[in-house]
Amino acid sequence: MKIVVDSIESKLNEPFFAEFKEIAIEAISKYIAAIKKFEASGTKHYFFPSQDNEAEEFIRSHFCELVDKIDDNNVIQVFDALRHSFSCYAYNGLHQLYTRQENECWHPKIKLTEVLSPNDIESLDKELTL
Repeated sequence: MKIVVDSIESKLNEPFFAEFKEIAIEAISKYIAAIKKFEASGTKHYFFPSQDNEAEEFIRSHFCELVDKIDDNNVIQVFDALRHSFSCYAYNGLHQLYTRQENECWHPKIKLTEVLSPNDIESLDKELTL
């Protein structure tokens, strides 16, 4: 599975978002760094709704700091969609990101485009419900 980022790029390039584009790119970079740091630590994922890992906590707190300074609801919705997407990925990788897509005004599109190798398909249950 791969993440198709065309929908993210198109949203960041919309005129209403122009003044926030660089802030969004910086936020995305920080979210990726937080996820990589968490994954590299080898810390086990909790998989409990009330217990976020370090990457999820960072993403949420960074998002809250950003939106405190923004008055435009359309811009906040874009940042919220990014927060939601990266939090899902931080929680349980591509599986969570794919299964937790939301039907809202805008959400990055996740598509099954190819099987990546190596992968951990063998570690999944024999029956998988999506």
